[in-house]
Amino acid sequence: MSDDEKRKAREKEELEAPLLAGKWVPAAEALEMASRRDGGEDAKGFLTRAAALELNQKPMLRTKAEKAEASPPVPYIAVRRDRIAYQFWWDGKILVQHWASGFFELQSRHYQDHVMRLTGVQFSLDDLMALGMTVSGDHVEEKVPPKAAEESKRSRGGRKPSNWWPHFATELAVYIHEIGIPDGIGADGQGEIIAAVQKRMSERGNEAIPDRSSIQPVIQAMLDRLRHPAV
Repeated sequence: MSDDEKRKAREKEELEAPLLAGKWVPAAEALEMASRRDGGEDAKGFLTRAAALELNQKPMLRTKAEKAEASPPVPYIAVRRDRIAYQFWWDGKILVQHWASGFFELQSRHYQDHVMRLTGVQFSLDDLMALGMTVSGDHVEEKVPPKAAEESKRSRGGRKPSNWWPHFATELAVYIHEIGIPDGIGADGQGEIIAAVQKRMSERGNEAIPDRSSIQPVIQAMLDRLRHPAV
């Protein structure tokens, strides 16, 4: 390998490192988490839509696969131990989705002549929790930091998930994708986003609109994540 190739490889590694950071769960467990959070309403669709969206040029929901291959071959796919399932593939047509095993076949809108086959797909646990999802009791202690675990337990409370969640998550994702996040630190811009998302839901005819207290933790977690991506 030439010095130039080595330099490019190092640069690629540095760019991909944040995308691979944190804790991960198999596709089946991610689906279970999404089903609990939105009452089972289009949980698969929510996960794949979130994986397709970008927030400030970062995937809203990071995914990776044990193996990624395209047919015909696509030269830019990383050949490395942890292959990343880049979000634009999720933005296309899903030909096969087997959540139990984590096997997917996707056709990108950008490269319609190519089919991507992903084996052993996993979803970022950190991103799932930032989207308001919780882990089951069997996994809280081993996969979630103590503080997050306590918040997760309080948030579950035995209540049935609200049916507004899928619509709220969709409008929030689209708002951030189109507008971006407000400048500031801490809770700056929180109220602005909440009001905008509630308005969008109302304009689309959603009868169930969450109150401020219900969505404030999710909005703040999202702001913290996007303003401090390395945390």
